[in-house]
Amino acid sequence: MAEIKRWTVSEPYIQMDCGLGEAPFYDEATHHLRFVDIVEKKLHIVDLAKGPSSLLTLDLEDAVSITADIEGSENEEIIVGAKYGYATLNRQTGELKYLKKVWGDPEKEKRADALPECVSTTAPSIAAGGFWAGAMNDPAVAISSDEGVVFRLDPDLKLHRMIEGATIPNSIGWSADNRTMFFTDTPTKTISKFDYDAATGNISNRRAYFRYEGEGEDGAPDGFAIDVEGCLWTAIYGAAEKSSGFLRKAR
Repeated sequence: MAEIKRWTVSEPYIQMDCGLGEAPFYDEATHHLRFVDIVEKKLHIVDLAKGPSSLLTLDLEDAVSITADIEGSENEEIIVGAKYGYATLNRQTGELKYLKKVWGDPEKEKRADALPECVSTTAPSIAAGGFWAGAMNDPAVAISSDEGVVFRLDPDLKLHRMIEGATIPNSIGWSADNRTMFFTDTPTKTISKFDYDAATGNISNRRAYFRYEGEGEDGAPDGFAIDVEGCLWTAIYGAAEKSSGFLRKAR
């Protein structure tokens, strides 16, 4: 494994005071960084070549919790996980257009939070090239419970319920060989892994991959990332004052 680089950060790059800042996304084509504020219903975009003064903030109709580029798109639209489901978002105007709402029950739709984690699979098969998203209760409306669901939206806009009974579905990611999917349900303090079928997009054989057993009742796995060497890095919510980093091969 390559040497782990460390940086000392003495002040924020941008002082935002977000209600709930989430989902940083680097757009390599434009050298822009974008992220959302779920609580304040905002999308923030920064041109990294110009620095903090280039910050553009868009007010949104509904809460958005994650964004992704649309392959082959030459306009200003991106795809997002929003309050009621999957939508496109115009990066110039902030306009949302729903592609697929995920809740059929009007009462559940009122309680639903913005889809908190969405990722696109890297499988070459069209059938498996879905957009995965976890949904949970909106804490401003209802307490978190086991009503959470992980959805998969296929390119033909067919919606699948892949995991049910989650509380706060968080990160989703895949191993480099695309044979294993990892998933965090934060209150369980566990990152689970599944066998992943790249030909169909289906998952099976759920088992524990990592369980947080550190000091403090509040500590739990939150967002994670898998690096180019196949190592999984997770943030530990509620344990920032401790040495909470963790590193393991994603297999």
